[in-house]
Amino acid sequence: ALEAFFCASHFLKFPHDDYGRISVIHFFHWVRRKNALMRTRVELSSYDGSGDGMLSERELEQWATDLIPSLPALSQLSAEFFQFYKVTVVRKFLFFLDPKRRGRVCVREMLAHPILHELLEL
Repeated sequence: ALEAFFCASHFLKFPHDDYGRISVIHFFHWVRRKNALMRTRVELSSYDGSGDGMLSERELEQWATDLIPSLPALSQLSAEFFQFYKVTVVRKFLFFLDPKRRGRVCVREMLAHPILHELLEL
């Protein structure tokens, strides 16, 4: 698992000082982001019932239902707004990531899209 973090190609992405060293802070933040993405990918994949790397509208709704209470900014969301917020989250993903209106979105595209990062920062 360490090979995923400590390879030359990754170190070359960071700015170097005069001695060819990289900043520990930059590297630490990069590892944290990569780890969070890998965790989120595993979490999203657990909702993928067909195993094809796509989430249907129903699977997205289930994920949003489980996610919203765990977000600090939304943990105290009242019951009457919960359903509305869940539908808004799902519709936003479908609007931006399902241009052909197939009713499903790709997990990889979700991970790369700013909407997911915006949601998880709440």
